[in-house]
Amino acid sequence: LDTCTLSGNEAFDVGGGAYGGTLVDCRLEGNSAGYAGGGAAYVGLLTSCTLSNNVAGDYGGGAHQSTLESCLLVNNVSSNYGGGASKSTLTGCRVAGNDGGWGGGTYYGTIYSSTNDGNTAQIGGGAFESAMYSCLLTNNQAETGGGAYGGSLRNCVLAGNQATSGAGAYDSTLRWCRLTDNVADGRGGGAYAGTLYNCLLTGNVAGTGGATRAATLYNCTLAANTAVSGAGASYGTLVNCIAYNNFIGENLTNVTAQFTCSTPLPAGTNNIVGPPDFVGGGDYHLVYGSPCIDTGTNLSPSVTNDLDHVPRPLDGDYGGTAEYDMGCYEFGSDTNTPIVDITDPAADLVVPGTTTWYNFVGIYNTAVELPLMMVYSNAEGSATFGLYMASPWYQGLGLAYGTNYFTVIGTNSSGAAATDVVWIVRNGYGTPFVDITNVDEDVGFPVTTLTIGGTINDQVVGQVQWTNALTGDAGTFTAVTPWSIADIPLDPGINTITVRGTNGLGTTAGDSVEITRVMVDPGNSPIHYVALEGGHLWPFTNWFTAATNIQDAVNTADEGDMVLVTNGIYYLPQTVEIERGMTVQGLNGWSNTVVDGQQTGSCFSLEVSNIVVDGFTITNGYSEYGGGIMAWSPAAVQNCLITGNRADEVGGGMAVVAPLTIAHCQIIGNEVMDYLGQGGGVAAYGEILMEDCVVQGNTATNGSGGGS
Repeated sequence: LDTCTLSGNEAFDVGGGAYGGTLVDCRLEGNSAGYAGGGAAYVGLLTSCTLSNNVAGDYGGGAHQSTLESCLLVNNVSSNYGGGASKSTLTGCRVAGNDGGWGGGTYYGTIYSSTNDGNTAQIGGGAFESAMYSCLLTNNQAETGGGAYGGSLRNCVLAGNQATSGAGAYDSTLRWCRLTDNVADGRGGGAYAGTLYNCLLTGNVAGTGGATRAATLYNCTLAANTAVSGAGASYGTLVNCIAYNNFIGENLTNVTAQFTCSTPLPAGTNNIVGPPDFVGGGDYHLVYGSPCIDTGTNLSPSVTNDLDHVPRPLDGDYGGTAEYDMGCYEFGSDTNTPIVDITDPAADLVVPGTTTWYNFVGIYNTAVELPLMMVYSNAEGSATFGLYMASPWYQGLGLAYGTNYFTVIGTNSSGAAATDVVWIVRNGYGTPFVDITNVDEDVGFPVTTLTIGGTINDQVVGQVQWTNALTGDAGTFTAVTPWSIADIPLDPGINTITVRGTNGLGTTAGDSVEITRVMVDPGNSPIHYVALEGGHLWPFTNWFTAATNIQDAVNTADEGDMVLVTNGIYYLPQTVEIERGMTVQGLNGWSNTVVDGQQTGSCFSLEVSNIVVDGFTITNGYSEYGGGIMAWSPAAVQNCLITGNRADEVGGGMAVVAPLTIAHCQIIGNEVMDYLGQGGGVAAYGEILMEDCVVQGNTATNGSGGGS
């Protein structure tokens, strides 16, 4: 399938929107599956597709056991496993705002260069037991494992996630990862349990274990984290680590530490007292002369590169022997160590929604062999390309709404690689807002068009859509505030005009206004005709232009008019509501004119005084009160056969709450069903006058008053 929309579909088992096949540039929206793959299941490849608002009963609200490239998975739900995707492979995708019991974003997936943002779950808000490479996990929430639960993560960033335990990660294996600004209500702001290699943990917050709780860390740096107890780490094991300048509680509490720098001096072997001499200003590289240089222990082959992918060990103190440093960064370089750096932007950046382009700038050293490899991904897709340009280099790229993820990789002749990463967030992913300043109003019959206006906020992007549900007219305009739409067509009746806008993630906001164009033309005939084969031309004043359904003719009639219905069976999509005093009459009597309620409600609802219903067979109505007719006001029913209707509580054939005259009618074979239900044929809570009628064969199945 190419450039298709699959929406509102249901599957009992798997693949609500699609099962198998290959999909390119498709939208899968609002589909559901009882077991797995609300949007898609067992699809060989989905490329540049959007999967939104899909639901699965068990696995993969968006996708299950599928391969996705450059796709957007947003606002999908799974009752159990993988709100966004389960057991799938994703490359260059955005997984945002999904919800699942285990794995709000992904469950048991393999994920490359993707962003899991704003997902929720009980366990594993961003990901559950997934293998993740060069991914961004932000603003996810869970009871356990806000960013990730279990699994393995390499070259990932976990930022701004929340949980009770393990806000960044819980019992995961992390290599070359950055864990920043995660918040745990209880334990482990950055990570709880698990094993971390060459990771940087900063700005995390918890009750105990600001950076980590009960975790094993090798060559990690823990700085500027906050907790009452164990501001850096609580329990667990640290080797070749730095824990310094963490707040409130001590840097380390109840840990086993070796070859580690902190204050006060940690218990254990070969530990040293800080300060470690960072570069400063949020840069946790070491400066020459740091006591952490060449004072670690050899962790080969488990640890062979630092967070910048600089080889370990190096001779950083120039003593003639290469030794491991403490912390996540190795100091020093050799002539064959590749170095790459993105200099503009110098740090992660947020730009207005109107910014569509950015010129990235960077440098590399002489050890790097061209081409530089560049990986770029956002909600619109991903791309990998090589750049042959002398240092400093530059590369202009378009920005999509949300987070744009840009990675530069430089490789030397031996295959060793250095990486730098930056994210630019283009506004347009916040909560959208749309407001119509017009108010509900009635306009005269001669008014055929209307101008409406209103406002939107700066998170609404792209095209804003308007619709008139009554006329079917629709249109779009470019997001701007304030806005105005001129000459919206109006039909007689209630024109529900809706304006909807979306943010960059596809989240929709809208507002509606009801403009009622008075349906009565002073020149109307007092008789309005209904025929199944009519021309249905308002105001239905002859048999050639007759309405094809009773409700439209009733809506057109004025006080005191007549609606005349010719032969046929009229299947009702909903109750005929009569809101003005009029006569609704079957032309040739009940044997020729049948009203079939299709069990969608009462057949007729008499809502004002001076209504007469005459000459119909009224059947197959079903409602809580008054299966065939519900009479709310003084009225008359005459010459009718009322049969085969049902009600839950009162009045299988008719329910009456105001004075009603019933003349020359047969009320036969109706039923009221609930326990203590009343009036199988007629239930009267107001005065009724019944003349020349037959009430026969009606049933109060579990109650009283079979006939009335």
